[in-house]
Amino acid sequence: MLTGRTMGTSYTVRIVNCTGQCEQDMARAIETRLQALEHRFSHYQDDSELSRFNRHSTTAWFPASTELVAVAQMALEISRLSEGAFDITVAPAVNLWGFGPQDLDHKYAQPPDDTSLQLARTAIDYRQMNVRHSPPALQKTNPALTLDMSAIAKGYAVDQLAYLLENAGFSNFLIEIGGELRAAGARPDGQNWRIAIEPPAVTRGIEFIVQPGNNAVATSGDYRNFFEHNGVRYSHAIDPASGRPVNSQLAAVSVIAPNTAQADALATALLVLGLERGMALATQQGMAAVFIERDGAQFIAHRTEAFSSYLLR
Repeated sequence: MLTGRTMGTSYTVRIVNCTGQCEQDMARAIETRLQALEHRFSHYQDDSELSRFNRHSTTAWFPASTELVAVAQMALEISRLSEGAFDITVAPAVNLWGFGPQDLDHKYAQPPDDTSLQLARTAIDYRQMNVRHSPPALQKTNPALTLDMSAIAKGYAVDQLAYLLENAGFSNFLIEIGGELRAAGARPDGQNWRIAIEPPAVTRGIEFIVQPGNNAVATSGDYRNFFEHNGVRYSHAIDPASGRPVNSQLAAVSVIAPNTAQADALATALLVLGLERGMALATQQGMAAVFIERDGAQFIAHRTEAFSSYLLR
């Protein structure tokens, strides 16, 4: 098992039938790929490609890597699908509420004043960004636009590690970065990989066991990254429409999808949409999703038909 740190969180890679020198070689290859991805998508590193685009304060096209353009294109597609519930231009509000790179431990986080929030909202709109594939470039129609790809980049990194392992000849592995997972093939004992989806409670316990096959599992919740101010808890999950943390009884959403970037972004979109609208979209699109709703001290699970087909218990 290979472990380490990337994108402000931890990663774990399990590769079946890879030990000794093989494991050392793959550890180096994985670290090299993750460092390259972090230098591409990090909004914490000042010299990353994403940070340089965020400082690009004109409407001129910004020459970008094919990777950054591809992930931006995927993000825009999910933004359109969710009618803006998922929006990588939400960065001004994320930063304003203390969930950006300036205050990693939320030590100084507090609700912003209405004037600051109103100003931030003027620079949140995925429709103010364009992508071009040849030559690859990004464009802001609003120069104040800045991006936060944290709700899709970790998933994309998982997918890239999966391609790395596949190209190296491995077909049985499990990859996890910050809770986003992708499985392939079988475990060392020959059984299919099984994933535990935990309930959003302080005392963790298994809520569901799923068997995703050669798919990804991603979860978005309001219970891991938050701060409290005057007795009120504020989640890192920001609704782009209001610029405020999501405030609903929906505590978490998990999605199973063919690739992790898609699962990662869709889980965020469905959480922002809330139970009623999120379930309607997931059902309409045939998504495999489970919604965990708070009911006092208890939790109620609502799952789509597509999710039920992966459920073991």
